[in-house]
Amino acid sequence: GAAAAAAAATAATSTCCEARHDDPDDEDDLDLHDEDDDDYHAGAHQHGSRDEDHPKDSPPPASEIYHPPDDEAERYHQCLAYHKALLYSYRRRWDWANKESRIPTVSWPTNVPSDEEIGPMASDLPYCGRSPNYRSDELYCNRLRFRVGSYLLMQSHDPEAQKRGLKIVRDLAERGHPDGMCSYATCLNEGRAGLDPNPDQAAVWWRLAADMHHHPQSMYELGVALYTGEGVAEDEARAVRLWRRAADIGHAGAAYMLGD
Repeated sequence: GAAAAAAAATAATSTCCEARHDDPDDEDDLDLHDEDDDDYHAGAHQHGSRDEDHPKDSPPPASEIYHPPDDEAERYHQCLAYHKALLYSYRRRWDWANKESRIPTVSWPTNVPSDEEIGPMASDLPYCGRSPNYRSDELYCNRLRFRVGSYLLMQSHDPEAQKRGLKIVRDLAERGHPDGMCSYATCLNEGRAGLDPNPDQAAVWWRLAADMHHHPQSMYELGVALYTGEGVAEDEARAVRLWRRAADIGHAGAAYMLGD
């Protein structure tokens, strides 16, 4: 099983690397900016095409920027070098130093308010949906609800406040809010805010968020559940496929697990 997972992870990582280079705009979209990447793309552009061949307002074709080598081993080492260049970015975005588990924890969500921010945000929340322009502000309001709920769940030591946070997150999940679905699944999995741990139901919510919204954190968490057999039947091949999907849209933890 472990050998098969390692082989699948290697193949998935290679595919992930090639997919990234198919579209030169992907790294900007994923906020994985790195000075080494600038040098890499600049050098590839210099050798693959001339500036006068392309208008300044449009990128050159991907085929002129990157030519994947034919040799599989060379592709693997090239992909490995690419992810090593992003190692600092991955570590900065991921709580990887967890010695208690073979699957390090991922710090999510990353936008939990600070103690200084929560006061104004909580004051704004009751009025958020009362604007005549509420329909156009719904995305903002749901984001605000999620951040307040996350603070109550994760930063408060008051059991009643945690239950209020759980209610906010559960309401968002039941309305199909992707972050709310993922957070509610985590509450079920870990037994937060007085819930009994329920890994089976957690996996159901992560799968819904992954299938409905291509939610990267949900893909990662469902992959972990499949890899460890917690709440679902163990399936390392499916775990690798989910991590590859999450890594393709910028999830640092999923990219690390593919490389591991």
